[in-house]
Parts: sequence; C-alpha cells; structure tokens
Amino acid sequence: MSGNWLLRMVTLICLLALLCPVQSVSASEHEHETVVVTAGRVEEKPRTVTQSVTVISSEEIEKNQYQDMAQLLRNYGIGMGGISEGESINSISIRGMGTGTSGNYGMTSPILVLIDGRRASTANVSMLPMVSIDRVEILRGPAAVQYGSSAIAGVINVITKRGGKEWHGAAEAGYGSWDTTKAMGGLSGSVGPVDIAGGVQWSHQGDDYKTGKWDTLKNSNYHSKLAYVLNAGINFLEEHRLGVTLMSVSNQHMDNHADIFYRPISEENRSYSDRHTHDVDVLYEGGYKKAGLAWQARYFNTGNHWANYSDDGFGSLSEYLDHSRNQGAQAQLSWSGDFLSLTGGFDWLSNKYTQSSTPDKCETDNYAGFLLAKLNLFDEMLILSGGVRYDAYELKAGNKSRDLDNTSFSVGAAFNPWDWLTLRANYGESFRVPTGLETLGYALPEWYMVYHGDIDLKPEKGRGWDAGFEVNFKGLTAGLTYFETRYDNKIIAEPVPNTWDYQYVNKDESQYRGLEGQASFDLGTFFDWPFTLRPYLNFTHILQADDNQGERIPFVRDWELAYGLNFSYPEYGLIADLRFVYMGYMDETYSGETKRTGGKTTADFFIQKTILDFEDKGRLSIKGEIRNIFNTYYETKYGYPQPGRSYYVGLRYDF
Repeated sequence: MSGNWLLRMVTLICLLALLCPVQSVSASEHEHETVVVTAGRVEEKPRTVTQSVTVISSEEIEKNQYQDMAQLLRNYGIGMGGISEGESINSISIRGMGTGTSGNYGMTSPILVLIDGRRASTANVSMLPMVSIDRVEILRGPAAVQYGSSAIAGVINVITKRGGKEWHGAAEAGYGSWDTTKAMGGLSGSVGPVDIAGGVQWSHQGDDYKTGKWDTLKNSNYHSKLAYVLNAGINFLEEHRLGVTLMSVSNQHMDNHADIFYRPISEENRSYSDRHTHDVDVLYEGGYKKAGLAWQARYFNTGNHWANYSDDGFGSLSEYLDHSRNQGAQAQLSWSGDFLSLTGGFDWLSNKYTQSSTPDKCETDNYAGFLLAKLNLFDEMLILSGGVRYDAYELKAGNKSRDLDNTSFSVGAAFNPWDWLTLRANYGESFRVPTGLETLGYALPEWYMVYHGDIDLKPEKGRGWDAGFEVNFKGLTAGLTYFETRYDNKIIAEPVPNTWDYQYVNKDESQYRGLEGQASFDLGTFFDWPFTLRPYLNFTHILQADDNQGERIPFVRDWELAYGLNFSYPEYGLIADLRFVYMGYMDETYSGETKRTGGKTTADFFIQKTILDFEDKGRLSIKGEIRNIFNTYYETKYGYPQPGRSYYVGLRYDF
C-alpha cells in the first residue's frame, strides 16, 4: 500500500469525522484526586512527595496508539534509544543514565522498572504491555531506600487497572503503513466482591519499513507482538483484598536487520529473535483505617527469555539464548497519624540467570529490611521525609560466591507555602550489584567477539541530590528541578587492546548534573472554554556527564525535549494531539571509534473523533495517526535508522 494512498485515506477519513456530529453526549467522567504510590510505597498526594515525580494517566495512554512504552515515555522528557521496531529493543534514560539494549535487562539497568510496585521481569520497555494500564509513575533520582538495587537514576512504575463497580470495555482494530495490523480489547468491572480488569493487544508488521531517506530497511518487519494483562481480586471485610495479576508479552520472529555500521542498509539477512516475558503476582492488602494501619504481603514470579538467531553471512544461523528468572516476596506495614507516618517492611528477591555461550550460571539472593518516615507539619505546609534500608546480597557465579551487603539512606523535604506552589529537595543513595551478564560474560561468534566477565566487579554506587519547584495555578502547571548524581564503580564493557573483545570493568567516579522541567497551560480551564487547548513542554538537559578524567561519558544526550499541543472537545467527541520530540546530540563509541547521533526533531499527529454515540450502549470512534510527519531521517542508536513517515487508521468502540 503506497504512502500517498494512505495519506489521502487518512486525510479523507479525518475530514469526514470532523464533519460528523455526535448523536448524543456521553456521560461525564468521574473526577478523582491524583495519588502517588511509587515514592513511599503507600498512597500519598503529589504535593506531599519530596522527590520529583510524574504521573501519566490512563486517558493519556489510551487515546494515542503508542507502539510501546518507550514511545509514551519520550513525550515526558525521558530519553529513548533502540535498535528498531522490528527487533523490539528499546532503552530509556533518566538524568543521562540509561537501560541497556542487550542482556539481562532487569538486573543490569540503572533504572528500576516496576509493575504494581514490584520488580518487573525486564527493563526493556518494548516488552512492557500497553493495555489495561491505569497509570505510569516516573520517579526521578535515587530510590534504593524504597526498592533496593538498580534504582540509581529513577523508577518507572507501571500500574495495572482494577475493576470498578461499573462494567467498562473497549475494542479497537486498525491498519497502517508497511502492512501493519493492530487489534486490542479490554474489559473491567465487578461481580459482587470480585473485581476483574484485563486486556489483550496484538500487532503485526508484514513489510519492511522505509527510513526518512525512503530506503527500505531490509529485515525490519516482525511476525507478531502479543500482550495480555489480567488483574482480578476478591474484596472482603471492607478493607481487605486478595488479588492476582497475570501478565505476558510475547514478541515472535522479530527480524533483525543488523547494524548498518557493519552491513549495508539494503543487504538481506535471515537474523531474527524471539522475546517473551511472563509475570505472576499474588497480593494481599489489608488495613484498619480507624487506627491508621495498612499492610501488604505479596509473592511474585517473573521470567524473561530471549532467543536470538544471527545470520553469519555464510548461510548459517548461530543461536544465542538468554534466560532470567526472578521470584520474590514483599511484606510491609504502614501507620499514619496526624503528624507522623511510618512504613517498614521486608523484601526478598532471588534472581537466576543463564545464557547459552557459557555453561556457568549466576544466582543472586537478596534479603532486605527498610523503614520510611514522613513528618507532616502545619497542615501539609512542611513535609519532612527520611528512610534507611539494609540489603544483604549474595552473588554466585560459576563456582565462586561473594557477599555484597549495602546500607542506603535518604532525606527530603517539601514546602507548600500556598496551595499552588510546592518546593522540593531530596538526597538519596543507590547501588547496583554486578549481574550474571557482567560476571559470566558472553560470546558473539558471528562477530568473532567475546565479552569477558569478572566476578570480582564492585557494586555500582550512586549519591544524588536535587532541588526544585512546581506550580499549579488555574490550568498552569510548571516545574523545574536541578539535579546532581555522583556515580562510583560504574560497570562498562571496555575494548581489549588489539582484539575485537571487550572486558567488563569498573570505572572510577563520574558525575552527572543537569536540569529537568515541564510546563503546560490549559487555556480551556483558564478561560472557562468548553474545550481543552493545552500547549506543553517536557525536557531534560544534561549540563555535565564526565568521568574522573574530565572526559565526556558516551551514550548521553545533551537534550531530551518533548513539546506539543493537546486539544479535546467532549461535546463533539474530538481529541487531537500534535507532538514534537527533539533528540539532542550523543556520542557513541565502538572499538575506539566515536560516532555521533541526534540533533533531530520528529513530529507526530493523532486524532480521534466519536462518530456514533449509543448512550448507555457505548460509542464508536475513528482514529487517525501520522508519525514522523516530516519524514525525518534519524537514529536513536548509531547504525539503526528509525522509521520514516507512517500512517494508521483505526476504529474504536468504548462501552
């Protein structure tokens, strides 16, 4: 299907939708006060949180056809880097520190990814579901006191939906460029004491995509991406719930076009990978509100499986298998008084890691205890917080073992002199233990390359502080935060002289500092209009990212900038978003050679129009999308050009 034909189709459908009146106005949405659970492991109001936090609502997630979590997060100043949509690998960065694009994602990442407050099976955000999500919370800065290893740069907490008193559902199907087909469905509600929420999402890309130069990127399609989420629970004795969450993401036959740094963009190859994650989470929640008590107990079991088949260029496929399994438990008790709140508990995490290039295995066992305190003074005018955590870690790799115990501290303050202004400051410590990938190493025989591991690697340590403000006044929301992070013993893969090999080593102290901010202004709220018109801006600017020799740290962008315009008119059932993302410059190093990417801006446009409203029986909407409007040629990782201009049209039914 040609791009021009699709463009005319999208334009025609959108124009017809705009002219089509809604037969009746749907019921108004129920407003509820925003709460945050990531910062303190309990529900709290954003103005009482002493760390920088962003909440992405379910409405924002549902109204746009985001391919994966990385596409969503980059619109909030989170850096994105990846291989291609066809390989289903995407990394993210917070404050200059990012997740990797290979290996045991969940444990090697300086950004901790959570599902409903417990460790996810992966930090590869392309393997996170985009269906049945209630909201996403982004906590910036060290958070080892709350969650232990990996939370150096921040935390991404994906919170799944729970069924409410009324039944709601949605179904959507659509078609787009490069023979892309998408479908999803979701349902939530309750029957007596049982609440149920879940959804399924599937997509397929049959053709290779074109880049911004209109080159066809060979072997960039994929067979299928399938995700499902189910969250069900039984409520009893008013304040108690026993629930189970099941989650799975399966990406089958993701064609790997290979790095054009080594191969021409048009060269055929047969490389592909299969990726699969599964998560099972059993959670009991209870409390006694009259005494200010709340408690939780949970057990979870997750797995991350990666099978990669690489074309060696001589007619054969080499196989690489990578498996990681986490199981763990959490127990916590919270007490909230008039002035003082306390949350304490215990965490247990066991990780087992294997991969096919070595017979050795790596295991880590982590037992931890934590205590978080918050002092509320002058009717929430002044909030003081503090916490301490002790982690007992045992690392086993091959026939060797080590103890890697760690103690972390944090302190913070929030000052609310007026209802519309919040000032924040926070200091926190963090760490990350060496993982199976780094202690065992691995081999890439098709590239005649070996990554040598080292069990004697030191744990990474981080110490960070930040200070900033946030304003919320008559539709205006704005905030600015200055941050600094000192990073000791950073684990990197360093080239071995006169070979193609790499060795995992610790680097001495490095320092990151910068600014992050956001601003939006709802003109509709300010002028009391019947519609929303909201320009917005989110950014991260890295002022310094240097090692102890004063050299710039590679793979750190100087700017991550997202801005645009949101429009919605409920009376006419119309939603439209125009989004721009600027990716700053980043230097990447390969075998001692430096490559630069970035300095590019991409633009996307989304529109949704209700064309039929069946009152109590739901409403039917049409959706249109143009990604990379100006057909910009760009790479988020050197040698891997991203898709050029693309189109999508779909129908959605909400009831």
